[in-house]
Amino acid sequence: MKTLLLLTALSFTNTLHARELTNGLGKIERRTKISLNRQQIFILRSIVVNAQGRFIPKNFPRAYKYIYSQLKIMKPKVDDGTLFWFQKASDINAGAGSSSYMIRTYTTMGLQIADRDVPDLQKVSNNIAVNVLRDILLNKAVLPLQNILARDITAAMKVGNIQDLAGWGGSFYYWHMPLVDTRGKLIKDPRTTIPNDYLTVGDSILRDKDQTRRFILTSVLSMSSTPYFVALSDAPGLLKAVSAIGDLPDEVRLPIIEGISKRDSMMGAVLGL
Repeated sequence: MKTLLLLTALSFTNTLHARELTNGLGKIERRTKISLNRQQIFILRSIVVNAQGRFIPKNFPRAYKYIYSQLKIMKPKVDDGTLFWFQKASDINAGAGSSSYMIRTYTTMGLQIADRDVPDLQKVSNNIAVNVLRDILLNKAVLPLQNILARDITAAMKVGNIQDLAGWGGSFYYWHMPLVDTRGKLIKDPRTTIPNDYLTVGDSILRDKDQTRRFILTSVLSMSSTPYFVALSDAPGLLKAVSAIGDLPDEVRLPIIEGISKRDSMMGAVLGL
């Protein structure tokens, strides 16, 4: 049931969103900060920082949920990408739900494929939370999504032992997201002269054959190994993953669909693959 839903949706989504160019314009939904008022910052700090000024790791999921609740009521000023990140960050940090399972499974399998040691993924998640929440408290605002993802990627590489973007658990969700430098500035794509064409997560993966190979293999293994009850327990999260993969260019989308089909013989027969 899960595989049928996944593959059918992936095939359908491609008719709407597939991109064949290895260099596409990045999707920038918001360039500015989303300011939080004094009361919101006070409540967030009381949730996640103790009397000694130290972060409280067990409260990270609660802090994420609070931020999401505040951003949700600010629509349409808040972009969907940022809303989705904070909505799922709570479950991922808590190790609950299908999003957490898929992200942690993708990360683990990606490291194994790259022959690298798998660290304590909870420690990695907590490091991401510290960096993102500290940014919010210091700026009294939620930064643009590309800056939040930069914190995510940096923690994955420094603490999570991930060598490149192919091993980052958010790579298929945020394939078209532009990258930022150490100053938080968008990186122009050096291969084009198109105005406002920025280097994206997908650009970086597709321009390296080994990264492309590992991205495809890791996506296939992590998706096909997700238990039915886990995937179906969070239908919106599953559909978001399906939509994200359906939005990938054919160079990676088609091999991912084919690979998942081969791991499910019944589904392969149904699709004629």
